[in-house]
Amino acid sequence: MAGYKLTTSPPTWIDEGIITQVAQNVTRSGNYGVQVAPGQFISAGFVTTGPSVILPLALAFKFFGQHILVSRILMVLFILLLLISVIFIVIELWEMPGIIASFALIVTFSPLYGLGRNVLGEVPGVAFLLFGLALLARAARTKQNLSFFLAGLSFGLAMTAKPLFLIFILPALVIAFIIHRPMSFTFKQICLFTLSILFPIMFWFGLQFQSDSIHDILSIYSGNPDGVSVLNIALDNFGRLAHEPQVIYATLLSITAVLGYWLRRRKGVVTLSESVLILCVIFNMIIYFKSRGYYRYFFPAEILTLIYLLTSLKELISYKLGNAIIIALITFQTYQTLFIAWVPEHYGSSKNIVIAKELNNLPVGPILFWQTPELVPFYLYDNYYQYIKFADNIIRGEKESRNALLSHVPEIVIVPTDLVSGEAAVSMGYKYEREFDRYTILELKNK
Repeated sequence: MAGYKLTTSPPTWIDEGIITQVAQNVTRSGNYGVQVAPGQFISAGFVTTGPSVILPLALAFKFFGQHILVSRILMVLFILLLLISVIFIVIELWEMPGIIASFALIVTFSPLYGLGRNVLGEVPGVAFLLFGLALLARAARTKQNLSFFLAGLSFGLAMTAKPLFLIFILPALVIAFIIHRPMSFTFKQICLFTLSILFPIMFWFGLQFQSDSIHDILSIYSGNPDGVSVLNIALDNFGRLAHEPQVIYATLLSITAVLGYWLRRRKGVVTLSESVLILCVIFNMIIYFKSRGYYRYFFPAEILTLIYLLTSLKELISYKLGNAIIIALITFQTYQTLFIAWVPEHYGSSKNIVIAKELNNLPVGPILFWQTPELVPFYLYDNYYQYIKFADNIIRGEKESRNALLSHVPEIVIVPTDLVSGEAAVSMGYKYEREFDRYTILELKNK
């Protein structure tokens, strides 16, 4: 499932394109940034995936070539890493039946493949988070300095894989340590744990935010870069509970996990890692409801609650009923993953093949990619300009691209077919050439 028709399903899209670009630029020129003109790079601060994904991808490109197959094989390895981390955390926190149920719930969960096969930060981030939770449980039990160090490093890598994770992991850790403050950790162990978290974060800030203001950083990673009213967004997201199954599922799983945790806490059997896990779920869902309602925003909470589901159900209902619910969910998820989810729906997609064929046949350039960052990784050369608009407050390459158009520098302009920006290019001396997939190629009239 993780590797079937890997290069064609799911089709590439804007986030995967921009993340892959940064990795390609690291490989080609050593620039950890986004190219907006030939030889001109800008900060990758607006890219919402960090170095613990981008640098391994750049390394893979260096050794195996810059191809979509290479990037997606790496993502399959991250999926496998997440599955290994599931086994590891259940071994550390619970028992063998928990491994079977948790592993089955995760391996049949369709978003694992819908998000995991694309080059994105969610799956790697969750894998590192689970390793952090498991290693923290081991550190609390054994008091080994190495476990504290590796736990902190894993949490740090999770936060830099998908910096959105920083917003819910850090407060979860702080509050959990306050809740469990009688635990006998030494000052050295706390320092090892804290410094190993901070090292990846400091490295990420120095590498990725080269010229970004604190205001820009907060705007980008708030989940609401357009500055829309948080109240309106929250009301809209809560409204999804009435009719969107994925939101309903994530919310019910979260409520179940919190209730199960509360009952276990009343019994006095909750561990430090359990508290971190549940607090991550709570903060992650809060972040989702106050941000733009993309399902991938609550993916970490879904994985954590599925792992914790058997433990929660044992506290809430009878053993037999709990097992029946687990089996029913595994059956339903298996059907969804195999037949009706995002990945199987696109097994017959030819988008990536069409894009690769068209881009491979383009000349050396210069070329302008206008609001099409997903196409850039398929282009064989680095002689290009690029305009990107992620949100009203996140626009990059506008000055460089417009100046290039006015000077008739690009021989070819590629725009989304339904984007009116193509009309601007036509008015600046470019003519319609042809369409492919959902894109239009414009050529300079008097070249």
